Amino acid sequence: MLQNLTAAEFEMYLGQSWTLSAHASTTSVVLQSVKPLGSPSPRPQTPFSLLLVADRAEPVLAQGIYTLDHPNREPLELFVVPIGPHGDGMGYEITFN
Repeated sequence: MLQNLTAAEFEMYLGQSWTLSAHASTTSVVLQSVKPLGSPSPRPQTPFSLLLVADRAEPVLAQGIYTLDHPNREPLELFVVPIGPHGDGMGYEITFN
């Protein structure tokens, strides 16, 4: 299923709130950008990344598998990487390659 996801499926949710959760912690994030990647990939679709930004810089979520959830989509289990401060919040990236 994950290999069939496309950037277009996320673009309609730009600027909207999502939740990242794992274990007992849940963090609210906003989808800031959906960016195509120029790298070659074995995926049938073009590789892309998502930039998610939490409204607070602390606590920083460790990289790992989180459930990404939006009220209008089924939850997805994805590998999330913290990429550092973004404005007043913390940025996280999910890459589909």
